[in-house]
Amino acid sequence: MGVVTVGEVEAYRTLEAFPTPSDAERATQQLVASVVGELLAGVEWRRVRNATGATPTRRALALEVLKSQLRGRPRDLSDA
Repeated sequence: MGVVTVGEVEAYRTLEAFPTPSDAERATQQLVASVVGELLAGVEWRRVRNATGATPTRRALALEVLKSQLRGRPRDLSDA
């Protein structure tokens, strides 16, 4: 089984059994990465929506990233 701990507290244990500890660790890392990625994406989309007043589309985000790269600096949405 894969186990995720926070400090010394067990926060999650996978439902699956794995043949080796490294397989369990890899599966657990994939689960955590997926959850963290979804959380970060949600926060970023909310920040863009709050900054622009409109729900961002993938096309709009791609164009804004391209504009920022052409200007030579990343777009800072931290004040949004």
